[in-house]
Amino acid sequence: MKKKIRNKEVKEYSPFADPNEFKIGDVLYFKKFRDWQADGQIVEGIYGEVVDVKETKDNYRFITVVFQDYRGENEARIDPGEEPRDFVVGLQKSQD
Repeated sequence: MKKKIRNKEVKEYSPFADPNEFKIGDVLYFKKFRDWQADGQIVEGIYGEVVDVKETKDNYRFITVVFQDYRGENEARIDPGEEPRDFVVGLQKSQD
């Protein structure tokens, strides 16, 4: 994805991305996003910014994303709320 928002390159979120792919300050595009303020409905086209990267003692990596500063950029006209949300990265795809 080569789109830029506010002079920052946009990266597409995937839970299967390399665990080191996303850094604090990265702008992410969520192709599909569960809107908990609309009964869990799946919407498309949400942007957010990584504000934290953490790793559990079991070596799972999470990124914390905030969405409020990118409301005007979103393709889906929803309010994703002001609360930061955690997303896992570095999952392995099953071989099934």
